[in-house]
Amino acid sequence: PITVQMGWSGPLTNVVEVTTEEGATGAYTETTDVIGLMVTKQAHPDLVRAGAQLIYTVCVTNTGSVDLHATITDTLPDHVTTTQSLVWASQDITAPGGVWTQQVIVTVEMGYIGSLTNKVQVTTEESAMGTASATVCANYCIYLPIIFKNSGS
Repeated sequence: PITVQMGWSGPLTNVVEVTTEEGATGAYTETTDVIGLMVTKQAHPDLVRAGAQLIYTVCVTNTGSVDLHATITDTLPDHVTTTQSLVWASQDITAPGGVWTQQVIVTVEMGYIGSLTNKVQVTTEESAMGTASATVCANYCIYLPIIFKNSGS
């Protein structure tokens, strides 16, 4: 088995050279393209109030040496809503180093307190795949009026 170094972005070339006892020589070269991607997911802000907007950013980077044809599927957590599409099919991400980025704006459900974990999955026609997630904490603020009473002084 051959292990490719993480982050490698060029083609792999394997050269076999043979020499017989009789002195005959020969060489065979095989070049293979590397297919790879990196997926990241960010959320802003890290702490969000119930009823407020939250922005998730998905980023897919082609780390291989061939163009990728990707389908990106964003799975939102419960307790958030959006009007945006969450599946992007037939996205071309060029090699090497091509980047696809998308922001998804969601609104956190009023009254919700807890974690919100958003997951994204990427698959390609070239068999590369990846996932990423981002978690934020939602809370809500209670506004209490302050009433000052004059104690009769």
